[in-house]
Amino acid sequence: MDRFEEMTERIVDRVLACDNAAVTEMLRTLWDTAHAQGRTQKKEQNRAQRLQAVNELLGEIANRGRRFFWHRGNVSRFVWDQDKLWYIDGGNGRKLALHGRPTWNGFTEGFTLATLIAGLRDFIRTGQPLPSVTFGPWPEYVAGGDLWGYGEEMVLIRQKAYDLGIIVAPVEVEPA
Repeated sequence: MDRFEEMTERIVDRVLACDNAAVTEMLRTLWDTAHAQGRTQKKEQNRAQRLQAVNELLGEIANRGRRFFWHRGNVSRFVWDQDKLWYIDGGNGRKLALHGRPTWNGFTEGFTLATLIAGLRDFIRTGQPLPSVTFGPWPEYVAGGDLWGYGEEMVLIRQKAYDLGIIVAPVEVEPA
């Protein structure tokens, strides 16, 4: 507990000791509100950090291999607008709604990447990391072990996702 919190608690204790019920109730409400706002601000900060991490990962994917999410210099990204999470498609510049159940109308990437975007959306919202195998490695029977066609660069993307906290641990051993 820092000095400010300690002093605040002492003041609250002294005021609560007084006999005025109205003052006591107002102070309790103020205390609860202040703590609730503090938790909300911390949550927003973490959400903003996760959004930044996801956009950084999309940039990494766009600058490697087959350059998914890169379209003539535009990189797809996530943004917050009016308290809602949106996906800005780099291919057509359209703003796709990700709240509720997305329709994917105007999404210029394939279904595999739509699934990835949905997972990244959930990561931004909840902080729950994606499964480690999201970025491979895949067994040989899945597109020759190279689902995205990124070759050895997929190892770097996996490591970046791990470093950003988007996946729990990079997987380097082929699953059986």
